[in-house]
Amino acid sequence: MGEDIWTLRLPFGLGFFRIGTRTTIIRDQEEVLLLSPGPLSHEQWEQVERLGRVTTLIAPNQMHHLFLQDAIGRYPDAKVILAPGLGEKRTDLPSEHTLPEDLRRWGLQQHLVQGTAKLEETAFFHEPSKTLILTDLAFNFSHHHHLPSRFILWLNGALGRFGPTRLFKFVFLKDEKQFGASLRTILEWDFQQIAVGHGEMLTEKARDTFVAAYRDYL
Repeated sequence: MGEDIWTLRLPFGLGFFRIGTRTTIIRDQEEVLLLSPGPLSHEQWEQVERLGRVTTLIAPNQMHHLFLQDAIGRYPDAKVILAPGLGEKRTDLPSEHTLPEDLRRWGLQQHLVQGTAKLEETAFFHEPSKTLILTDLAFNFSHHHHLPSRFILWLNGALGRFGPTRLFKFVFLKDEKQFGASLRTILEWDFQQIAVGHGEMLTEKARDTFVAAYRDYL
């Protein structure tokens, strides 16, 4: 992806739906930040720890918290930063720090996406690698080998394309005007690739693809 930034695409499912998830890893000198910690294997945790000392854990929205407690158990001294409102939803998580936090030392800019409900997603821009980091704002599945998952993705409007799902549009999106303003803020960032929480990295024509996916709201 770039210097001092990596992603891990990890297994994750809901019933018969194998959606997968992604953890983004950013290093600053000898310290490491995990954005949306997922179900890492023992070997993967060891690979992360070879990069440096894990000091920061971030839950980027109200949905991506299922494996955060595991990461806290492994790194009890790490700073935990939650999405707005997640501390009320998960009272077992430490809630001293809530996005936005100052993350400039990690090369990160951030924007809390407006116009949605029950999501409170923050989009991030890793400036050194020119990477836009999204979580549930968009999926990117060009295909899926698992037939039941492929069918569910097709129903959700998330197969063979980058962009928002039908679930996002009908459940989470509440104010198109505010949402459009947030999208225009994101487009002020000079990103050249996009990491999504579910699906494949977008490494070619990322900006044009983003604009095409959200043209109805811009």
